[in-house]
Amino acid sequence: MVPNTALGLFLCGAAIYLNRPGKTSQARHVLAQLCAATAALLGAATLLEFFLGMSPGPLDRLLFPVSVALLASGGMAARSAATFLLLGAGLLLSHTRRSFALGQYLVVIAGGLTLFAVIGHLFGIQSFFRLVFRTGNAPIAVHTSLTLAILCAGALLSRPDWGL
Repeated sequence: MVPNTALGLFLCGAAIYLNRPGKTSQARHVLAQLCAATAALLGAATLLEFFLGMSPGPLDRLLFPVSVALLASGGMAARSAATFLLLGAGLLLSHTRRSFALGQYLVVIAGGLTLFAVIGHLFGIQSFFRLVFRTGNAPIAVHTSLTLAILCAGALLSRPDWGL
């Protein structure tokens, strides 16, 4: 797992944890939105790297020292980046009742992408967990896809009283 993927997983998990129902302070609400927005921006920036044809990993080297980047060669998988973009945007929109449904639909799409990866790993279908771009075709790791599936389920179940 590359450092940016780990950071995205942490940010999505923190956003879900901080957005739990109950008494919430304004600072906790803002911090949850900041975590979700940062995860979405991380996914968008990584997808932009893929679409522009840049070599994978410049964002990793920007955020983390070279010694950490050397431990995990390459960059984040494109499917992970797309899932972070959708999940982060969904978590960002799920804070108010007005935009809750749209946010939940984005999380459902992210969950579908993730479940394809899990099924691909389970049955050995490489096209399910590998997206090909011009500059690299890093597959999503099995532990990353399972963690993203758990995060998507957590985001969908975070506000049971609001419905879909």
